[in-house]
Amino acid sequence: MTLAYAERMVEQMLVWLKAVTNNPQVRLAMDESVDPAWHAFILHSQDYAEFCERVRPVPASRSAGA
Repeated sequence: MTLAYAERMVEQMLVWLKAVTNNPQVRLAMDESVDPAWHAFILHSQDYAEFCERVRPVPASRSAGA
């Protein structure tokens, strides 16, 4: 895999994450080319959690397991 291809995968993953965030009522499937980038991202749990918090903060009642 080239660096350019990996960068495109990450860009498309971010497009997908934004679409999912902006359309919570719609179930959006990711393209199979995006899946490896997303899995690599979620393996970096702290970075992924911080990203998710910036994109869509979780209400206190939900973050407490309610």
